[in-house]
Amino acid sequence: MKKLIIPTLAPIRALVPIRALVPIRALAPILALAMSLGACAQGGMSLDGGNIFGSTLAPSTTPERPENNQQAAYIPPAPRQLKPFPRADNLIGLDGAGVVKTLGKPVFQREEPGAEIWRYNGDACTLFVYFYEDEMNTLRAAYLDARAATGGNTQADPCIATVSKAFQLSARRY
Repeated sequence: MKKLIIPTLAPIRALVPIRALVPIRALAPILALAMSLGACAQGGMSLDGGNIFGSTLAPSTTPERPENNQQAAYIPPAPRQLKPFPRADNLIGLDGAGVVKTLGKPVFQREEPGAEIWRYNGDACTLFVYFYEDEMNTLRAAYLDARAATGGNTQADPCIATVSKAFQLSARRY
């Protein structure tokens, strides 16, 4: 009668030191993580097509790529509409808070007793807003002066428009 020999790990352990088996044991959690992430990449679907999470949702039948290897066209978002630019006569009579709401903070302010001068920089102009105290001792915009970047006077409304546009765009962080 022959003896039945059942192989064991004893001969292998005798050939391979235990220290060499430690890196293999250290890889077990990494392999388990890789297999679970692989299941996530497949959308939680089992090999037979069923959902392993028990959901009744059917797998997506949408093609992953457009037909004929065409790339999908990028459609940029619609540009935001800017508020209408104020005119010079809309600014006259506003207090400081109203002007800041319309044009933003000035790049320069000069204070005098009963008056202030605010300066704004436009694309090709500089806008000065002169404030004087009214009967209630509130500073209000009383006069506007627009200067061309090259020197000399220029029209106030186009200068106000460039200052307002720059303020609106910076407020929206374009």
